[in-house]
Amino acid sequence: MKSNWIKIWERGEYTLTRMDEVVLSLLHPYTKKVLGFNISKTLVLSLPNGNVVFYAGAAEWQKLVDRVRQTFFSKSAMKRYLAEYTKVKREFLSNSALIASRLKKSASKKSLGRLYENFLESNIRFMVIGQWFAFYLAEIADEAMRELSQSVASRKNREAMINAALTPARLSQIRKERISLLRIALEKNANKRNRLLGGHLKKFSWIPCIGVFEPKPWDLEFFKRELSKIKHDPRKELMKFHEQQTQAKKFLKDNVKLLSSSQRYLLKHSRIGTFLKDDRDDTRRLGYYNARPLYQAISEILAVKPADLVYLTNTDILDGLLRNKTFGSKEINSRKKGYVILNNKRITKVKVGKIYQSHYKNLNRLVKTDQIKGIPASGGVVRGKVRVVLNASVLDKVKKGEILVTMVTHPDYLPAMRVAKAIVTNEGGLTSHAAIVARELKIPCIVGTKVATQLLKDGDMVEVDANKGMVRKI
Repeated sequence: MKSNWIKIWERGEYTLTRMDEVVLSLLHPYTKKVLGFNISKTLVLSLPNGNVVFYAGAAEWQKLVDRVRQTFFSKSAMKRYLAEYTKVKREFLSNSALIASRLKKSASKKSLGRLYENFLESNIRFMVIGQWFAFYLAEIADEAMRELSQSVASRKNREAMINAALTPARLSQIRKERISLLRIALEKNANKRNRLLGGHLKKFSWIPCIGVFEPKPWDLEFFKRELSKIKHDPRKELMKFHEQQTQAKKFLKDNVKLLSSSQRYLLKHSRIGTFLKDDRDDTRRLGYYNARPLYQAISEILAVKPADLVYLTNTDILDGLLRNKTFGSKEINSRKKGYVILNNKRITKVKVGKIYQSHYKNLNRLVKTDQIKGIPASGGVVRGKVRVVLNASVLDKVKKGEILVTMVTHPDYLPAMRVAKAIVTNEGGLTSHAAIVARELKIPCIVGTKVATQLLKDGDMVEVDANKGMVRKI
């Protein structure tokens, strides 16, 4: 096998069905419309620990990154992109919001098949414009801001510029949820507090839904537990949110005239990129939450358990609904042992057994370094015990004062992040979720180490030097 594959990312929460969507999105005609070309050289590999890795051909992927970079540095192209993003986002959310009412009208196999085709189409379109484009826009904005900040002589002004650029133009839903909960904590009347919690539940229960079955939506008991953890004066934390926004606006107002037109452009679009990274995550989670009844109905009508349904490709599901294909436990169980997703034009193929083992042997190379170095995202130096989190199902194991080590963080990681002494991730930059939350919590954070989860294990004692971006065992 040729070695010109590059690892794009590794995830713990993504299922086979979801990864099939990822591959299909890059083969879709809409991708050609947006990028000007398709990405045909892709591969998905499952790992024994339950994670999945997405690979792409190095040359094709660089072409995608270059295309996004061209868009970021072009005012007219960014304007067109933002208009398209808004349009496709609305279509995806509108489509998913109608699923429950459409299911009430008809739940036959054919009607479910048509409903699923419709959802899949809007989902893939948003994946193209939201996942791929928005993700790399944020990464490029991250690079641009680091470069721009180096031109500022004063360290204080340099930090102020970075903070202003990395303060999203609008609040994400997870920040709105926290602010709402803090305001509920201020309410002394128990009956009114319970009514407010009910409204809070309706508004924010969907936040952890990165998948259609797991993780499950937050329930009332979860919010009650989070409310009980607010021992400090909520007004102090609310003031921090206000100060962050105020300081960013003040810096922009006081310094924007001192910057060149190109620097102002970078500053403005870095803030947009930071917002988009959160907004695309909010959008897909709400979309998947809305689609949960559809997947549940499909599971029941195909007589395939939810835990097994996520091992089917989208073609499998449509074949079951529209062409009465049945699925045996042998086929599904073989995929659970390990699979690789390959593609040929617009068709994906799942391979197991010897073909999977061959790809696993060639691609899953051991790390050949003992150095853990990344991007300093929130300063400070601390020591503590490591807690490795590969997926959201083990977040409750993170204890107060531990060092949270993970591939990447998501909004549902927040309860664990709030008790951690420091955060270290494999992926991400200054605009990543981990970096932004760590700065809000004022705890050390190092992102983009690439290897932290592979070189560290639970219980390791480490020193996290987030001023230098270094982690060392002690």
